[in-house]
This record gives sequence, structure tokens and C-alpha cells, in this order.
Amino acid sequence: MKPVGTVAIAALSLLLGMAGTAIAQQEERQEQQQDKPAESRDNRPVPKPDRPTEREARPTQEQQGRQDQNAPRPDENRARQEEHQQQQIQNRNQQGQQRVQDQNQREQNQRMENQDRREDRQEQGARQQDRREQQQTRREPTHGRRIPEERFRASFGPEHHFHISRPVIIEGAPQFVYSGYTFVLVEPWPTEWAYTDDLYVNYIDDTYYLCDAFHPGIQIALFISS
Repeated sequence: MKPVGTVAIAALSLLLGMAGTAIAQQEERQEQQQDKPAESRDNRPVPKPDRPTEREARPTQEQQGRQDQNAPRPDENRARQEEHQQQQIQNRNQQGQQRVQDQNQREQNQRMENQDRREDRQEQGARQQDRREQQQTRREPTHGRRIPEERFRASFGPEHHFHISRPVIIEGAPQFVYSGYTFVLVEPWPTEWAYTDDLYVNYIDDTYYLCDAFHPGIQIALFISS
């Protein structure tokens, strides 16, 4: 019985050893298959994607130089900033000068307007002074006809206005005819009057005057031609 048992044990050990060897070989084949590139169903190897070579991936010297030229340089950026700042300063200076010129022009226009007003007032004052002097030095009529009082109230005075086209010059004396009487102007025709104004003849302090309803402060001495 002992020899049979020994043989059985030896056979079992041999089988176990063979099984372990087969398992180890199987695992080794699986690892080798994993390390190999994948293959298609028709046992053709699947092509791997092309990878750029180190020479292709590295930019050429010409490309590198072009990139360096296109890249902004610090000096150029600083120059552009300084130029932009100088342009802004120049624009502000021009705007300031324009404002000063506009202000000077406005002041000059104001001075001219004030001067024109002063000249107008002076001219107006001179005309008024001339009229006053003329009225003070006018010739009072020394002779002439008299209008009867009833006739005067009927056709003359502030209530009876009339127009004259233009005085007629006879022997150097301007005159006009109204209501049957010829009136001679002792004083010149005022520049403020128009021949279309409403005029009337008034009698003040023994003297006849031609008056303008639109300019009541001005009167022209008259006498009636005989």
C-alpha cells in the first residue's frame, strides 16, 4: 500500500506543477498581447496617429524672426504712449487758445457796440443841441398877415391836421399853401419829420408855428406871406 500512495502523491504533484506552468504561460501571453498595438478584426495593425517630429514642431528661424518682428517692442510702446500724450497736450493747448480768441472777440464786439451806442447818443445830443440853438436864434416874423380868430378856430390848431407833399422854394424861402394862406418856413425842415406826418398850424405868443403831431417837441416858426 505504501508504494501506491507514494506514486499517487507524485502524480498529483506533477499535475499541479503542469497546471501552474500552463497558467503562468497564459498570463504571460495576455501581458504580451496588451503590450502590442491594437489590431483590427482582420488581424491588420491599426495605424498610429502621426506625431510631429521634433524638427517639425520646432518653429524655423525665419518664422521665429517674423514673430519677433510682429511682437511689439517696449521702446515702440513707450514711443507711442509719449506721442499720444504730446498729441493730447497739443489739443488742449489749441482748445485753450481758441477759447482765449473767442473771449477776446466777444470783448472786442462788446466794446464796438458800446462805442456805437456812445456815438449814437452823442449824435442825438448834438442834433438836439442844434435844434435848441436854432429855436433860440430863429428869426421871429416881423410882418405878415393875421388869420381871423373865427377862421383860425375853424381850420387851424391841433384839431385840424393836414399833409404837405413838399415845401415849394420861392426866392430861396420854402413855403406851402393851406386853407387859402401861404405860409413861409422861417426854420429848416427837421430831419425827424416826414411829409406824410400829421401836421397842423398853431398860434403861440403872437407867432404861427408848424407842428408835427408825431413829434410834439419840435416846432417851426412861420409867417404868412402878404
